[in-house]
Amino acid sequence: VLSEFPLDVPPLPHHFPRRNRILAAMAAVVVVVEAGERSGSLITADHALDIGRDVLAVPGRVDSANSAGTHRLLREGAALCAGVVDVLRALGVEPEDENESPGSACAGEGATPLENLVLTALRGEEQHADELVESLDADAAEILTALSALDLRGRIEQAGDGRYGLCP
Repeated sequence: VLSEFPLDVPPLPHHFPRRNRILAAMAAVVVVVEAGERSGSLITADHALDIGRDVLAVPGRVDSANSAGTHRLLREGAALCAGVVDVLRALGVEPEDENESPGSACAGEGATPLENLVLTALRGEEQHADELVESLDADAAEILTALSALDLRGRIEQAGDGRYGLCP
């Protein structure tokens, strides 16, 4: 954990923009998944642009307030992030086989036990991360880590409203 504040200073909302500046500087690429009109994610994106980092945005539902910020970023020139291939390209990594769908690998191949549970839970329908935490009786941080790993490997995709589903 990095901070410009002493350890005994509580995480106050007006401190977040300073923290976001540090996060933007540490990132090679900033991907904004969800952002309202007045979101800290937009502050991070602005800091990233100021120092020459690439900013990608994931489009969301047009009727969702949590997508207004990402849509604004896209209108203003942020790169579209439709999946892991876009992130890899922004990092300067060309995917080995562009013809192969990111989700085409066997769903359980190389997955951790928790990731396999998440994949099984998502077979029926899209679910919100909170629903997965509750239904799998797991720690929220562990579920979010599993969701991020599965998303980066192209096995699941975000619906843009905190919900996840299997890749087609």
